[in-house]
Amino acid sequence: MFAGSFLSSGQNTTSQVLTTAIFDNTSSDYYQDAVSLATGTTGAATLSTNLEIGGQQGGLATWHGHIQEVIVYPTDQTANRAAIEIEINARYSIY
Repeated sequence: MFAGSFLSSGQNTTSQVLTTAIFDNTSSDYYQDAVSLATGTTGAATLSTNLEIGGQQGGLATWHGHIQEVIVYPTDQTANRAAIEIEINARYSIY
């Protein structure tokens, strides 16, 4: 995730994964297959004007892959994250 500062899980994968990102100006979280991999500050850029999906920070690397579905909520869904991930996993059988 990037909004002025970069937050990464450091994970690379060639298989299907469910990625969940909770963006907040002070503390953001990154999950892969319902496991928390990174927590930190991503900066203060706004999602409404700076959302980029499938990109690389600064365009330094090329990403190749497919995105099956993107869901963006305009409100904090932290309390619902686990249930949302369960529903998505039930649909796509990711993990």
